[in-house]
Amino acid sequence: MGRSVKDFDLPIVYLIVAEDRLTEKREILDELAVTVPLEDYSAATTLNEEQLAAYDIIMDCINFEQSVIFFIDGPGGTGKTY
Repeated sequence: MGRSVKDFDLPIVYLIVAEDRLTEKREILDELAVTVPLEDYSAATTLNEEQLAAYDIIMDCINFEQSVIFFIDGPGGTGKTY
């Protein structure tokens, strides 16, 4: 019938998973398993107009599973770390 890779005298390829890749996967799974407290969900109702605009854009990207990067810049005390 068909031929096999063994028929071509190719070197054997071994898949080696680096320890850092396993750690990376574990960190992602840990973050996905975080329980968000109810007060964190209700905090969005206390955002100012500019914070809410940024929040809405970010949440839309999360909800629609878009891969994006955000950079939030501003002087200290302007509400970046809500």
